[in-house]
Formats: sequence, structure tokens, C-alpha cells
Amino acid sequence: MKYQTSKQEGFIILAIQEEILSSNAQEFGNLIQATIDSGDINIIIDFAGVRLIDSSGVTIMAKYCRILQEKKGKFILSGCNEITKKVFTMVGFNKFFKIVATLKEALLEK
Repeated sequence: MKYQTSKQEGFIILAIQEEILSSNAQEFGNLIQATIDSGDINIIIDFAGVRLIDSSGVTIMAKYCRILQEKKGKFILSGCNEITKKVFTMVGFNKFFKIVATLKEALLEK
């Protein structure tokens, strides 16, 4: 999976740079799990480089949303295109975590 990580304003930013499909969803989950295991529970996933996410990726997102809620962490999505934002809204994710337009906006969520 192509991604970059950085840390800003108390958040770990996972900038994903490819589609999240059944072929790489487990790797996506492993990335989030490794981030949590390292003690970071305030996570921004930057979807600016993601054109599409399928049900496998959505399932991973739901799992880690629940885990981070239990740990009192923050899980914010930024940079979603219209397709991914529509998918997240249709499954009700916008009720459980923030979906914002830009990474800059996400970093303001403290």
C-alpha cells in the first residue's frame, strides 16, 4: 500500500495514496493497528490520494472507528472525493467521526 505518515498538532496523519480495495484492505488495517499499537490514538486519514474504497475498506474503517472510540481517541477523515464521501455518509460514518474537506481543517479539530 502506498502511503505517507507524518505527525502534526498531536495527530498522526496517514496519507493514503491509492484505492482501498479487498486486495489491500488488510494492509490498510494493519497500518492503522500499528499506529494505535505505537500509542497514537488521534489519527487523521487523508484520503486526498484515494479515488475509491470498497466494502472491505469500509469494514476496516468501522472496526478502527470503534476501537478508537473505546480508547477515547480521535479519528478524522480529510480530503475525501465525492465518491468516498458519499460512501461514508451512506453507511452513517459521519455520525461517528469527523469528515472534513482538507487536512488543514482536520488539524484544527482538537
